[in-house]
Amino acid sequence: LFTHCHVRRVCKRDLLQRGLHVQWLVVEANETTQLLVESNGKALILDQWLCNQVVQVVGKIGARVPIHSSAPGKVWLAFCSDSDRQAWYETHELTRYTPTTVSDRATMDAQLVQIRKGGYAIDNEEGIQGVGCVAAPVLNAHGQIEGAITVVAPKERIAPKRTKELAELVMKSTTRLI
Repeated sequence: LFTHCHVRRVCKRDLLQRGLHVQWLVVEANETTQLLVESNGKALILDQWLCNQVVQVVGKIGARVPIHSSAPGKVWLAFCSDSDRQAWYETHELTRYTPTTVSDRATMDAQLVQIRKGGYAIDNEEGIQGVGCVAAPVLNAHGQIEGAITVVAPKERIAPKRTKELAELVMKSTTRLI
């Protein structure tokens, strides 16, 4: 995603500062919200805002999660350049972490087409059983992906009936970062 270390630091810092403007998403969705970027082939949790729910999903800032089994990671795969996507596929396996993890390229490629078309990705317990998330890309002025905003919660609260509502909120939040 980023080719020069200096550019990477500046972009991540700027993205983090702009991320302060999406705290309203926590209130609207009443779920934990995270800002992630691609880092060394994984999705890096850059910042996080916690909700007021008694039971909530909390990630560790600085943690890296697999790209292919997380909604923000799949957003990156869907919106990155063809060459970045191909390079990622050449150096990473689609490891199965749960029964719902996508572990074959044809299925993943089909999902990426749908993610680009819809503007958001979902994680249906693909990285961690019992946890789901909905993510949308943060694009720069040139239409290139800089990161992703995601809402993460216990699977019961990211049920299919709520996915569309959360997707609309997350997509709206990314426009506040531009």
